[in-house]
Amino acid sequence: MLNFLAKIIYKKYRPKILVVSGTAGKTSTISIIKSFLENKIKIFATSYHRDHKKAIPLTFILEKESKPFLNFLKALKLIFFKKDYPELLILEFGFEDKKLVDYWVKDLKIDYLIITSIGKIPAFSEVFAGPENLKRRIKNLAKNISVNGYIFVNNDDISCIEVVEDLETNKVYFGFSEDSDFRGVDIDLICNLETTPAICGTSFQIISQFGKKRIFLRNLFGKGIIYSCLASTAFLFNFGFDLEEIGNFLEKITGLPHRLNLIKTKKGFYILDDSLHLSQSSFWQAIDTFEKIPAKRKIVLLGDCLDAGKYALDFHFEIGEILSKVADFIITFGIRSKYSIDSAISYGFDENKTKYFYPNQAHELLHFLENLLIPGDLILITGDKRLNLHKIVDYLR
Repeated sequence: MLNFLAKIIYKKYRPKILVVSGTAGKTSTISIIKSFLENKIKIFATSYHRDHKKAIPLTFILEKESKPFLNFLKALKLIFFKKDYPELLILEFGFEDKKLVDYWVKDLKIDYLIITSIGKIPAFSEVFAGPENLKRRIKNLAKNISVNGYIFVNNDDISCIEVVEDLETNKVYFGFSEDSDFRGVDIDLICNLETTPAICGTSFQIISQFGKKRIFLRNLFGKGIIYSCLASTAFLFNFGFDLEEIGNFLEKITGLPHRLNLIKTKKGFYILDDSLHLSQSSFWQAIDTFEKIPAKRKIVLLGDCLDAGKYALDFHFEIGEILSKVADFIITFGIRSKYSIDSAISYGFDENKTKYFYPNQAHELLHFLENLLIPGDLILITGDKRLNLHKIVDYLR
């Protein structure tokens, strides 16, 4: 019923539609674009909701929370009374629910589409039985681009390129590849923990045929946030804003809570907090950052990667091999992540420097961390959002 009413509202007001889709970086990209535009035009963006089936219809109803009776009344008001409706709606299509996506694809005319990533083993692969199926679904979205619409494509992801290569529409490419329309170059992770306050962040330059701009993202790390900046820049430039204004804004962003943030705790150890969610792509970005930050002792708290689906066993074994080379102590939390410890040990890691906790042992895990962590330590905390590791971070900080 909620989706039915939302579709009536869409057909009545016909706002411009920006869809952000892919397997990683969607929420960060939406956050940047929303923050930039919210004082310039009337917009409304998808808010995170545990039940993804509700997030899209709630966006059209201009509501952030699911309160069935109030949502229903709001929808009726929008349908039967003329309201000042947003000029632009920003939707996140994550493909957790393929029936929901199919329902909207039939009637939704997309003005702008950002494809952040797909990769070789995409998130939610258990649902879609592999990357090819997901590519077909994103391509169905791309086919719904309006005549004068734009698709913004990750130029470093061959799966993204394959989705759009035969489509007759306006395409703008972003990434690190030399032929990108908006390209990130000269990336440098800066982290001096000895200064007060510590100076940490990522420096890079955006270059395009329209100019160039040096950016410093304070306390933000990883290629993921750079991809979000490049995607946002590509969209905002084509939406009518100049590179200088966009670049100046990017230097002020704070990023999403629990998405690869560096935190100095009151006890003097550091947390590289990537507890918002764990996917295959986010893990590699987190590890790349983790390796580059200096610390006396490096510890990893790894929760399950639940989105890997049928690839979970292979992926967790691969994680173990990497952790054996970069960590001084490995802690895992969840059923699948136990395989990462087994893998690390098989690659020569000291079994005495590992610890495993079941999903129902959150209290024991917290107690163990309080006794383990000392000033000068760096701990990477990452795992599926359903494990609620962000609560561990919030307590320790």
